[in-house]
Amino acid sequence: MAMTKVVYRNVQTFNRDVPAGSDDEEVYTSLVFRRTDKSILAQDGQIQHFGLYKLAVVFLGLLCVFLLAIITGLSIMITEGGQQLQDCYISQAEINATTQERDELYKSFTNLVKEKSQVQDSYNQLCEEKSQLEAACSTTAEERDELRIQLTKLESMKNVKRYIVRVTLDPDTAHPNLILSADGKQVRLGDKQQHVNHNPKRFNAVPCVLGKEGFSSVRFYYEVQVSQKMCWDIGVARESIKRRGNINYSTKNGFWITMMRGNKYFAPEIVANPLSLKEKPQRVGVFVDYEAGLVSFYDADSWHHIHSFTGVSFIEKLYPFLSTCAIVNQIPMTISSPVKSYC
Repeated sequence: MAMTKVVYRNVQTFNRDVPAGSDDEEVYTSLVFRRTDKSILAQDGQIQHFGLYKLAVVFLGLLCVFLLAIITGLSIMITEGGQQLQDCYISQAEINATTQERDELYKSFTNLVKEKSQVQDSYNQLCEEKSQLEAACSTTAEERDELRIQLTKLESMKNVKRYIVRVTLDPDTAHPNLILSADGKQVRLGDKQQHVNHNPKRFNAVPCVLGKEGFSSVRFYYEVQVSQKMCWDIGVARESIKRRGNINYSTKNGFWITMMRGNKYFAPEIVANPLSLKEKPQRVGVFVDYEAGLVSFYDADSWHHIHSFTGVSFIEKLYPFLSTCAIVNQIPMTISSPVKSYC
């Protein structure tokens, strides 16, 4: 379109200068067209150069934009890289701090392990001390209970022995085979009968003897030495007991005694169940509370309780009673002398 406008303008110019129908018209026309062609070509070349220039400019613009984009991207990358480097630096610092904290925690843990070991040792020691203390407390408690028992025994013994009396054996009641000492404190069984006077109070079949004095409405206590004896009967009997022929020991028949046979101890009503004694008594104590209806037997040395009869209704005098059994033995049974400190 631009080329047409140029040709047209040139033709109009030529027409104004050259008269129509002249021979020069063709020549001029040819010249004009040649000039026009050259102009057109020149203009086409300019147009082409201008297009190339525009393309170059566009290309340079795009290249600038591209370079700018690259520079911007590089700047961003550099900035982000710097930030990342900074972040890496901060992370490393945090790692260092964490490492230090870990080391401190490990050190604290090591110290705690050591302290735990020390605490465990202390705990074990305390447990051992606790066990020792418990054992000591148990021993102390046992000793305390034993002391209380002993104190109770001592109080009981003190109270009982306040009523100790002098007992003298009555020769008029002694079996003919019994041998009494001159003072009436000892008795033993001989191997033959003695010449004795006839007396209705005398035992004639069982080797027994009574004390001279009877007791009623009072409390009394006496002791008999029985060491090395293998058989004995000790206690109290009422005045009206059977004395002739064989005797059946029982409370119903008026006998409140304990018996020893071959290191076993019995009461008349419980012969099938021996009494429990920790050790063999060397002295047997007999305590009677007449009004309370009580007869009790003790190991006079350890004050171990042997046996008691309770709830008895006494209506007659009670006499100390001893029997050597039917075993001949030269070792006598001896009435112990009163101990004044308990009176």
